Amino acid sequence: VNVISRASLQDTQIENGQEVGLFVKKASPLTDILYSNEKITANGSGGFAYSSSMFYPISNENVDFYAYHPFETGNLLDNTLTFHVKADQSVKANYLNSDLLYAENTNVAKTTSAVPMKFYHKLTKLNFTVKEGSGMDLSGMTSVEVLGLNPAVTMDLKGVVISAASGSVTPIIAYGTRGTTADETQVSDISAIIAPQALTAGNKLFKITLNGNTANEVSYYYTPSESMNFEGGKKYNYI
Repeated sequence: VNVISRASLQDTQIENGQEVGLFVKKASPLTDILYSNEKITANGSGGFAYSSSMFYPISNENVDFYAYHPFETGNLLDNTLTFHVKADQSVKANYLNSDLLYAENTNVAKTTSAVPMKFYHKLTKLNFTVKEGSGMDLSGMTSVEVLGLNPAVTMDLKGVVISAASGSVTPIIAYGTRGTTADETQVSDISAIIAPQALTAGNKLFKITLNGNTANEVSYYYTPSESMNFEGGKKYNYI
């Protein structure tokens, strides 16, 4: 996986147990598909398991490989994939399944070796490091939420065109949020995956909540003073 982050999940290998959709077709013609949306499962070490063997064409033509993560039933190579990031990414499975990845390797000759597939992050990652200020106590930090953004994109599985973000604006709860322990003054490696899009100046971008769902709950907001454009395949660090 093409690295966009120094820490956290799924940086250099797809996580163990994550499911990927694979398409294999003859390099020509375009419509001659050998395997369509085969579900393959990552082993966490760069390999995949699958239910039955797949073979090169007996005619020895070169083939094209296309793959995406996370796997969804019913996808076709000629169709457009509609994808939504998960709202509650504090759950590890939801965070991983918000990480839209894509790989292709085309015009591959028949070989007995494993075919390398380099996956690229198609969406945007926000990383947060929350530090204690004077008089602050982060031991009760409950959540970091990303606000004001649309959750959905579409992607062409051959051309890899990501659409403008769409869908109803939904708060996204970041992964890795926790309170500090006695010897800590900051919490790092808090992350959220969002759809690439622009944010207009003056709109709230994220919220940090302490002591959530108690009488002592308090929230702090960050509102950028300038418009921002979050690009796909990039990460943005907030400290």
